[in-house]
Amino acid sequence: HIDKPMEELSALERTVFNPGYILSEAYLKGAHQHLTDNGRVFIAFSKMLGHPEKLLELTNKYGWRLELVVNSEQVTSNIEGIYDNKADINIYELIKL
Repeated sequence: HIDKPMEELSALERTVFNPGYILSEAYLKGAHQHLTDNGRVFIAFSKMLGHPEKLLELTNKYGWRLELVVNSEQVTSNIEGIYDNKADINIYELIKL
């Protein structure tokens, strides 16, 4: 999590951080409109870098359930020193309720 306004974020920070969850909300609100009958939608999330309660609030608001697909122990990352291999990146499939 980072407490900077969107316009103060670098391009790299914008790929990782989402102040106010504006982009996450738009994604969750509109994802179902882009799915085919057998389509699937996913979201990557870090409990260390983000706010899990906010993600759950948004998934509930837009009628999604999170199903863990890949847990943080299966993911390694190192993006320009923002976080190391121990970052808790989880990948979830969004299941429409």
